[in-house]
Amino acid sequence: MYAPITFHTIPNWRLSEESVVISGVIANKSITRIYTDTGSEADLLYLYCFKDYPFSVKDRLRYKNLKITGIMGESIRATGKVKLDVTLGAHPLIRTEIVDFTVLDGISRFNVLFGRRTLRKFGAIISTPHAELRFSTPNGVDVIHSEYVGPARERSVIYEAHGNFVRGGPSRQLFNRNDVNGYFKPPKMWEP
Repeated sequence: MYAPITFHTIPNWRLSEESVVISGVIANKSITRIYTDTGSEADLLYLYCFKDYPFSVKDRLRYKNLKITGIMGESIRATGKVKLDVTLGAHPLIRTEIVDFTVLDGISRFNVLFGRRTLRKFGAIISTPHAELRFSTPNGVDVIHSEYVGPARERSVIYEAHGNFVRGGPSRQLFNRNDVNGYFKPPKMWEP
């Protein structure tokens, strides 16, 4: 459990700019799109994901009057808290910890958010440039690669911009990072 966690040097063209998003097993259910956030104190499980669990897991939910406050000061009321087993890794490099999740009724691209508390429990170290999460297990160090694989400049990723464009009404504009010779340039959002 005390093996050193190291990252190897990688060439600049392989460096990632994307968030580290992983998969794991939470309460015996395989969950994808787990966002790892070293800046968040809370461990969040979104209600739409929690509703898929059997009643034996749903009965563990403790309803509390909680508010989650974001970095901009906005508050969202939480549904409650629930303690669930979280398993990361693949045999033989596997580890399970109990995580106290805040269940949040909101909309997100992700199913779960691992904050600092969960990352500390696992002793996990995240490397955005490597797009990896590494943690110690009784049998050595495991590496979980991000679901968003590959260098950011080489992949064709669709980005979505929201805003008020030419006529002042709300609209959406889709653009592709590769449309601008491999470098991301945001669209002109407002007319001068």
